[in-house]
Amino acid sequence: MQRFILTSALAVALTAVAPSADAADNEKLKVGEVAPSFTLKTMNPELSKVQRFSLRDFVGEDTKTKKKVVLSFAASYCGPCKKELAELSKLKGALDAANIELAVVVIDTDPEGIEAMKKLTVDELALQFPVLSDRFGVLARRYHANELPMTVLITPDGQVKWLSSGFAEGAIDRFKKAVGI
Repeated sequence: MQRFILTSALAVALTAVAPSADAADNEKLKVGEVAPSFTLKTMNPELSKVQRFSLRDFVGEDTKTKKKVVLSFAASYCGPCKKELAELSKLKGALDAANIELAVVVIDTDPEGIEAMKKLTVDELALQFPVLSDRFGVLARRYHANELPMTVLITPDGQVKWLSSGFAEGAIDRFKKAVGI
C-alpha cells in the first residue's frame, strides 16, 4: 500500500512539473514577434570586414541603415547545415543587391566544434558574410534554434517575418521566395 501511495504521489508531482506540449510550443519563436537583439563577435573578420555583428545596427526604430536580416543557425554536427551554407554562399551577390544582410550563427559550444565550423566557413567555403560564434548558446536559446539548420528572416523594423527549420529538397527555392530574390 505504501508503494502505491508513493508511486501515485510521484506521478502527480511529475505531472505537475512536466511542461505540456502547449508550453513547449509557446517557447518557439513565432512570425510577427520582435526578434531578440544581440551582438556577437565574428569568426571571419578578414572575409566579412566585420568585427562584431549587432542586430540593432540593421533593424529597429533608431537604425539609420535599415535592412532585412537573415540569420542562419548552424553547427558542426549538422550535415544539412553544411549543405545550406554552401548554397547560401552562392547567393551573396543576390542578397547584397536586395539589401539583405546575412549572418551565420554557429551554435557549437565545444572548442572542437567551433574550430570545425571555422574551418568550414572560413577556410573551405570562404564565406564573405559574417560568421558569428554563439559559444555560450545564448542566442540559440533566445531564438529557440533547436532544429537545424534554422533560418530566420527579420524585417527592417525588427519583426520576425519568416522561419524555416531543416534543409530538404527545395529549401533554397523557398528561402529565395521568402526573402524576395
